[in-house]
Amino acid sequence: DVFDKFQLPQAAQTLLALQWPDFLLPPNQLSFYAWIALFRGYQEGAFYPTQHFEDVINSLVKVIESNGGKVLLNHEVTNFRMTNRTVTGVEAMDLTTHQTHEFTGDTVICNLDPKRAAKMIGEELFSKAVRRKLNYEYSASNYMVYCVVKDIDLRDYGFGKWNTFHSEHLDLNEAFAQMYEQNDFSRPSFAITTPTLLTEARRDCPEDCQIVEFLTVANYSYFKQLWESDRKAYRQKKQEILDSILDVVEKDYVPNFRKHMVFHITGSPTTNERFCWCPNGNSYGSSLTPRNMGVDRLNHETSLNNFYFCNASSGYPGFAPTFWTGALLYQRLSGDAILG
Repeated sequence: DVFDKFQLPQAAQTLLALQWPDFLLPPNQLSFYAWIALFRGYQEGAFYPTQHFEDVINSLVKVIESNGGKVLLNHEVTNFRMTNRTVTGVEAMDLTTHQTHEFTGDTVICNLDPKRAAKMIGEELFSKAVRRKLNYEYSASNYMVYCVVKDIDLRDYGFGKWNTFHSEHLDLNEAFAQMYEQNDFSRPSFAITTPTLLTEARRDCPEDCQIVEFLTVANYSYFKQLWESDRKAYRQKKQEILDSILDVVEKDYVPNFRKHMVFHITGSPTTNERFCWCPNGNSYGSSLTPRNMGVDRLNHETSLNNFYFCNASSGYPGFAPTFWTGALLYQRLSGDAILG
């Protein structure tokens, strides 16, 4: 609507909104505020951890443990402990021993999907205002491909320390609808990133190999139905999408790309649900539409005592916004001013 208001030509609109996979929403559904926030970030520079993302996570764990905290892996929260309207802790099952342990605290910060957590606790215990904010739509799910290519330098083909966004359609709304609503990937729009070219740090893959990732949107309900009813058709659909993307790559970017591909693995919306425990295989928590981005957007407040949300749906999705959301909640709870 804003682009039309300023009479931007279709080609310019497409170019400006081509990073739609960062939201998994087409321009006619995306909040302009959300687009501005990300575009402003792009203008300030693109950043990547010099030692890759794994080092960031390991550093966080080290800080937690060096300050007397613990990171317990393979523990599933199965229940919240309540006294009146106060959350006092959780019950969690150790998935390796199947024993249940109870954890209590004066403050409970919930990183689960807020809607899922509210159902576990009992939605009726939350105030009407919070229940209204919990009534969000989930963001769309995705289709991912991780590839390894050998004996080729992708820098020779225009790839490097950046992402590439591609569309076979001039109209991104049409491209999105074709893939998400019609499950037709014959003319795909997708993102390409090359993590091994983003830093000179040591990497896990061999020196003569490089990693390439492809990302596009996919419909959770469609893939869920395939997964449950016909695993062969499910696998065929994943292969069909991969072939469609690789056809474009070989046509427009890297001839004979398949000949250099020595490994690949694909993920669908049901993969996202199984491995990331994302309800409906969602990518970014609540969908970043105008309805979910206004003053009624869910925040850390839950209306229950000692209990706070800290999640993409109660803050904002993405790597930097995750830090910002957590740091802001810490600041509010502790009074320790750390954000400028």
